[in-house]
Amino acid sequence: MADSFSMAVANDDFDRLQGYARVFCELSESLLECMIREPGRDLGDFQSIELLLLLAGYHDYNLVEMTFNIWYRLSEHLYERNDDELNAQFKPYIERYIMALYKHCRFDTDQEDIPDENDDFIEFRGQVSDTLKDVVFIVGTDRCIQSVCIFMY
Repeated sequence: MADSFSMAVANDDFDRLQGYARVFCELSESLLECMIREPGRDLGDFQSIELLLLLAGYHDYNLVEMTFNIWYRLSEHLYERNDDELNAQFKPYIERYIMALYKHCRFDTDQEDIPDENDDFIEFRGQVSDTLKDVVFIVGTDRCIQSVCIFMY
């Protein structure tokens, strides 16, 4: 599926990309409990998270926005389990997710004016704030800030 997604990216076929995004999100939702019960094994492997990260890495934030609920549900499951070893298995994926969000939230370098409060991008940034609050406990606040600072310089 990742190859098909990459072909749609190469062809700049946004309708197809949205279709893949819906499939990736549904797949991840369906396999979420398996990932929590048997992380990294069988149906609990992390392939569906890799697909979500493909969406997060795409330049249009509309695709990553489709994944927010899955990251929320994942964080809820992990919070309820309160298992550091389990969290550690998801940590590298959450770190990559956070970095992708950081990239999406940057203003264009040629932006000169203050954006309108009602702008879709400003609303998206508010949603990113919410999703970060959901997942930051998995990586830790200090690690999250360090990662972003390293990326900035």
